[in-house]
Amino acid sequence: MNKYILLILIAVITTVTSAPLLGADKPASGEKAETKEKFRPFRGTIKSVDAGARSITLDGEKAQTFAIASDAKLTKEGKPATIADLAVGDAVGGRAKDSGEGKWTAVTINAGKRAEKTPGEKEKK
Repeated sequence: MNKYILLILIAVITTVTSAPLLGADKPASGEKAETKEKFRPFRGTIKSVDAGARSITLDGEKAQTFAIASDAKLTKEGKPATIADLAVGDAVGGRAKDSGEGKWTAVTINAGKRAEKTPGEKEKK
């Protein structure tokens, strides 16, 4: 009988002391849980470049302005570039991070001249 009481007592002590460890990864009440950053690709043609504001605006019906992160990786025609190297009419593509409230910050930008169409090449729709 004493063995059973001892086993039950050990089980209770183990359960009570390990319970706080189970919730250790959860934030305390009032603290925000970490939110996962959202990224998306983009592509288009540069309509305007604002080097002072560190932003570019893409051309088209759904034109969008992207802020350029201070640590963004910029390339032009495969070579390292700066904001000053970006020009209106350049074809661009890259990756942008959601900076909240529907605004996006470009973290990578790959620019270059739009490829000329060869005769007989069909336009994509």
